[in-house]
Amino acid sequence: MAEADPRHTHQLDQQQEIDVAALHEPILRELRDPQDGHEPIPMFMLMLFAGLIFWGGYYLAAYSGGFRSDVLNPDPAAQFAGGSAAPKVVDPLVLGEKLFKANCVSCHQASGQGVPGQYPPLAGSEWVLGPDYRLKRILLKGLEGPVSVKGATYNGNMPAFEAKFNDEKLAAVLSFIRHGWENGAPPVSPESAAATRAAVKDRGQPWKAEELLALEKDDLATPAEGAPAPEGAKTEPAAKTEAGKTP
Repeated sequence: MAEADPRHTHQLDQQQEIDVAALHEPILRELRDPQDGHEPIPMFMLMLFAGLIFWGGYYLAAYSGGFRSDVLNPDPAAQFAGGSAAPKVVDPLVLGEKLFKANCVSCHQASGQGVPGQYPPLAGSEWVLGPDYRLKRILLKGLEGPVSVKGATYNGNMPAFEAKFNDEKLAAVLSFIRHGWENGAPPVSPESAAATRAAVKDRGQPWKAEELLALEKDDLATPAEGAPAPEGAKTEPAAKTEAGKTP
């Protein structure tokens, strides 16, 4: 049997390849060439965007209040108070505790016991339980030099808080100190703090313990002896003796 001519076999292979390519030409003509451009947005996406725009417009119309400054208040209670919220009443002891923790706790400690040999205690301190006019002056102008507290002597510097605390904050932190750790001393009012601030406003240096101890009474409580009473102040009539005469 004669062997196949290799050249004839090669020609047949080429013819088969040509036939395969020709077979795919109609299919390739049906496919579009890729082009750069924008594809159409699906209908459900258009509907979704339209719904979001409609909802946003409705929300602004219902809750913007016309973008007026008197109604854009973050406090919900303002909506029922004519556009302005009622001032919140702050418990002085709560405010005082926050101020103490932020400004005083590093020295006097959360327990009020201070640091032995460095910072005096506040719990049971005669300076805290005593007259508040000394304590107000210490907080306003500071304290320097030796001071005796509960039988121990401390020689450090107490910073002034005159510029940092307004009258409300000054009274709050003093009230907290006098109330806390079972001290049970009466609170200090903002009016009292304001009066003491005005009385010592010209003082330029911290207090010394002996200066404060020399104050036997709060000179703001009553006018000095022999001085005229403030205008509009009520004066109590002098007490009468048994004989009906004033002493």
